[in-house]
Amino acid sequence: MPQYIYPPPGTTVYMAYLGLVFHKGIVSDCWWNDKPMIIDNSLRFGVAERPWDTFAAGQTVYIQEYPQLPASVVLCRARRMIGIPYNLFSFNCEHFVKICYGQRVESPQVAAALYAAVAFGFLALAVQG
Repeated sequence: MPQYIYPPPGTTVYMAYLGLVFHKGIVSDCWWNDKPMIIDNSLRFGVAERPWDTFAAGQTVYIQEYPQLPASVVLCRARRMIGIPYNLFSFNCEHFVKICYGQRVESPQVAAALYAAVAFGFLALAVQG
């Protein structure tokens, strides 16, 4: 059986749900059951360091390219946030990853969902009116 090669520590990984929603995390330098752990921010756990399989939840895990930063910097920033609770609008998994990489904090997924909701609302009003 071929051995899976996991991404190096500090790498951003994600899973796609229904091809519409993406959940992101950062590969840790700690291992559990021969797999790297993932630091992520989820609704259920907030920011936490969890086993790969718990993060993946049976889904395929993909690598997302982010600017090159030393893994030690990314992981230090990530671990400083462990325990902070999840907030869909102000501190979700995209916000968490962007903070870890020192980028401007934003969530294109949340923005797109809000725009879609507003457009749907206007459409519903137009159909009724």
